[in-house]
Amino acid sequence: MTNDEIKEKYKIAKKYYLSDNMEDLENAFNIFSELEEQYNDINSRYFLGKMYYYGKYVEKNYEKAYEIFSRLVKENDDKDAKMFLGEMYYYGRYVEKSYEKAYKYFKELVEKYDNIDAKYYLAKMYYYGRYVEKNYEKAYEYFKELVDKYDDRDAKYYLGRMYYFGQYVEMDDKKAYEYFKELVDKYDDRSAKYYLGRMYYYGQYIEMDDKKAYEYFKDLVDKYDDIDAKHYIGRMYYYGQYVEKDLKKAYEIFKELVEKYNNYESKEFLALMYYFGEYVENDSKKAYELFKEMIEERDSKLAKAYIGVMYYYGDYVSVDFEKAYKIFSELAKPGIEEIHELAYRIGKENLAKMYYYGQYVEQDYKKAYEMFKELVDKYNDDSAKEYLKKIENNN
Repeated sequence: MTNDEIKEKYKIAKKYYLSDNMEDLENAFNIFSELEEQYNDINSRYFLGKMYYYGKYVEKNYEKAYEIFSRLVKENDDKDAKMFLGEMYYYGRYVEKSYEKAYKYFKELVEKYDNIDAKYYLAKMYYYGRYVEKNYEKAYEYFKELVDKYDDRDAKYYLGRMYYFGQYVEMDDKKAYEYFKELVDKYDDRSAKYYLGRMYYYGQYIEMDDKKAYEYFKDLVDKYDDIDAKHYIGRMYYYGQYVEKDLKKAYEIFKELVEKYNNYESKEFLALMYYFGEYVENDSKKAYELFKEMIEERDSKLAKAYIGVMYYYGDYVSVDFEKAYKIFSELAKPGIEEIHELAYRIGKENLAKMYYYGQYVEQDYKKAYEMFKELVDKYNDDSAKEYLKKIENNN
């Protein structure tokens, strides 16, 4: 077979490859195999690698794909094969996951060929700090270039996230909303839909709309069994937002998400339901165990607050004013209010009570009064008001 005949046959196989018809894909595979085996055709070898990688006609086989792409890189320094090897190291497909090796492939492809796909992966690596140090500025520059030059869908999603969270750029709910809305309207994008649901749930840029939030979250649960969306459905049943309040459904959702996925956000709600006996019987032991997990996992201020209360009252654990005092003192410090307002309030109120009653610390009405006064002035706290009256009456 002449070189021209090989090229012509390769073109025919490539057309078959682009079809969704199984017979056409079979023809593509057979032609690529023939040209690769008999004539050492590197283009056909590359497409065989793709067919094994994506599972087109043949069963997906990352091992064979890796062997083919590795040979193409070794023998031909093939740039497209390098892109696939980079992906395989990035995700750990057949090979052990190695962000370092992935980064090296992507970096070379960007520097030598300005490869779009490699640029996207480099941006993600800077965004998440994978192998390289987290660098939102570099990530933003890559994502922005991909959007400006190529209208890249995935890069738009990340720009939306960066505006949503204020990562490198100033937080801008309007821009975030516009990116997410476009991605949902054009592509029914799953990740963007989740953030749109959140924006309607919290009323970020647009007006709060529980119905729309619920519809987005429900769609994600129905289509993908999405964990984060399911958590919000649980929250909506817990609070009775758009749907009728149903603590049983909320509990079942939170319990499933904790047991199957160790979902942190659901763990918080589940702990509170055990603590307050909402739907389930009060179970301080389970609540305590979940609060402890939350502290170990993310240094949860709220969980610390409730464990402090448990030591204060001897709920499941023995009364321990020293431990309670240390926890409440930590939570009542400046700066905690911005991290978690409720935890700050619990810490401040209970610390004030300890000074009021002289528990572990020496009784100090002045300190107690100042703390209760702050809680009244800032939050119009009813319990603090009662203590202020008691102190004023004693004087």
